[in-house]
Amino acid sequence: MKTMKIHTLLLLVLIAFGCSSSEKDIPLSIEHAECLFSFAFGGYPEREADEVNFKDCEGNWKWEQSERWNICEAQDFYYRVEFNEVDLYVINMFYNASGSGVFTNLILIEIKDNVFKLVESIAGGDRCQHGIVSEEVKFKDKNLFYSELITPYHLMSWYNTELPFDAYHDCMVCCIGSVNYKYNPETRQKEFISLELMADKSEGEDAFSKTHNYYIKQGKRILNENDIKNFIYLVENE
Repeated sequence: MKTMKIHTLLLLVLIAFGCSSSEKDIPLSIEHAECLFSFAFGGYPEREADEVNFKDCEGNWKWEQSERWNICEAQDFYYRVEFNEVDLYVINMFYNASGSGVFTNLILIEIKDNVFKLVESIAGGDRCQHGIVSEEVKFKDKNLFYSELITPYHLMSWYNTELPFDAYHDCMVCCIGSVNYKYNPETRQKEFISLELMADKSEGEDAFSKTHNYYIKQGKRILNENDIKNFIYLVENE
């Protein structure tokens, strides 16, 4: 049943955004993969560890391997390695918590001297609160490409960090689109590529919904920085 829940959630996200294939996994020792769970709470640094020693991981989790994921059914925890160079790894993680939380996370870690050390939390969150589209993550030409889910509030506060939190919908399941990024693990630089609106029309007669539906009707789902400014302008002047 737990596996079905995860697969159903992944399917819903992939229906909205489509699925592109990723390069083959780079192996990471299953023996110590349990340590990765300490970094599983994407977007919530107060719940994440900075480093974990191998001796602190019992190593008794039972793992299965699909074509693209390493899976621990008992914990509803999936991971795969997207990049590895010497001691550095980029890990793509998916954790379906026992409550309503579904955490997705991309991290850069160093594995050295029997210690997993968190170098950087690249991206992550809980569902529409900056969760990543796990199946779409890919590594190509020395760069990591990924998509981060956003709500209407995230879009409207793109240039205004002081926008009141209750100004627009911002719930865990209020996804309006995703932001596509490129990340270089060597330089640790992140670059905005585009914002992609979901294809499904918004319900409601509010200014945001009307603007979103207008863009969908015009076939304009991929937005650059100027498009985002225009979108916000139209909403605010509806």
